[in-house]
Amino acid sequence: MKQLLLVTTLFLLGINISAQATWAPATPSDITLECDDIENNQEVLDYLNSFSATFAGCANPAIIGWDYSDPGNFSCDDIIAIDIWAEDVCAVEPDDIVSITVTIEDTTPPTLNNPAEDDIIECDVATNAAQLMAWVNNHANATFLDDCANISELTWYTNPDPVDIMDLMYNCGSGSESGEITVDFWVEDECGNSSISTTATFIIEDNTEPTIDTPPSDLTVACDPATIDTEIANWLDAVGNTVFSDNCTSNQSDFVITNDWAGNTDCDQSEIVTFTIEDLCGNVTDVTANLIILPGTTVSFLSNATMVQEDYIPAIDVCVEISNPSATASTSFDVELDPTSTITNGVDIVAINPLESFTFPANSTANICFDIQLIDDSDIEPNETLIFNIINVTGGIDAEIGAVGTHTLTVNDDDDDDGDGVENSVDNCPLNPNPTQEDIDNDGIGDVCDSNNVVDELMHIENNIFLDNLYSGIIVRSPDGNCWMITVINDGTVQSVNVTCP
Repeated sequence: MKQLLLVTTLFLLGINISAQATWAPATPSDITLECDDIENNQEVLDYLNSFSATFAGCANPAIIGWDYSDPGNFSCDDIIAIDIWAEDVCAVEPDDIVSITVTIEDTTPPTLNNPAEDDIIECDVATNAAQLMAWVNNHANATFLDDCANISELTWYTNPDPVDIMDLMYNCGSGSESGEITVDFWVEDECGNSSISTTATFIIEDNTEPTIDTPPSDLTVACDPATIDTEIANWLDAVGNTVFSDNCTSNQSDFVITNDWAGNTDCDQSEIVTFTIEDLCGNVTDVTANLIILPGTTVSFLSNATMVQEDYIPAIDVCVEISNPSATASTSFDVELDPTSTITNGVDIVAINPLESFTFPANSTANICFDIQLIDDSDIEPNETLIFNIINVTGGIDAEIGAVGTHTLTVNDDDDDDGDGVENSVDNCPLNPNPTQEDIDNDGIGDVCDSNNVVDELMHIENNIFLDNLYSGIIVRSPDGNCWMITVINDGTVQSVNVTCP
């Protein structure tokens, strides 16, 4: 009774005396939890709910309460202050309040969820650096989980750091961008716990053959010992002027280029040369071009035959051409008049030397011509034939006679000596004008010069002279002294031709 009176008196005096409850299983105390953003809230609640208490003098258990609420997320080094109290249901004793702290610590490293993955791409110097950085920035598809931190809160690390395209270990040679780089990936959470590392390799392969941007050009070369070796060597070194590129081998000097030329420099031949272009990773492209070696120097007439009429031109040129001249050596040759040539009396053609010598200067392509002088002698002669041969060809590039080594010149003596408009070769009376070519007895001799044809009868009728059966004509002298032969053809047309007076 005295104890109750003392407590009541202290209460009335404003002195708060917290009754000491009996806690089970023990008085609440501070705890430390391993950070787990999902489990920690429940762990705290389970801890608080694990307590019970009783007060002396009250048969019923106390009501347990606390001032804790879910913070939403937990992180390392969080310290949560909680008051937990026991309330006497008998309302005799004041609440027993115990203050505790919950400490969140994180000693668990992040765990690997998905390992880093290798990536294999085709070599392309224009895009590979960006592709590598995209692979690194995506952590090679590796993922980690952490009990205490969101994935976005993890800090990523790589080795090497930073990753650079220049770190590639080249696979196909120093001039190739093909290669690989191995990278370690790991993370660290906010509490400094580091994960294990996961390793992957970024591989750049080159399986693409070189690209031909401009195909090779053919080479046509003179068969000149002084220049042919250099010209062919320069062409081969330039890969026939091929322009090529490669997705991976960037340095032109790093390509391996070969050709199958056999080395034959004989004149007058054509050969298909195959160039093989190989990049540093062994990818190959073949291209072909023609190597044409011209024939040696040849000397030829421009044509094999010419026919001229002596009546119309005073001279005719016979020309010789040269093919594939030497750049350094002249080419000499002779032209002979073949003994089988037919010259009837030498009056239509000026005297011709039986042998003439000529020379083409080095590197000259101008034709050499010689004149045959013709004389219109008004004599009736058969055609004349001159045969010229090229002989004794020397110099040049193994010079020789070309495709046309003989030229035949035919001189047609086709005068019209009587001036009647009919050439001698077809005139049935070449020395007497007879434009109508009448031949009453068809003996091939024109009536005007056929002694077998005479005037049958000459009569004088009514002051007219009548000539019966006239096969020639009447020659009259004009006042100016010229003589004219007058003839009448079957349609009554009168024709006159100037002739020599008898």
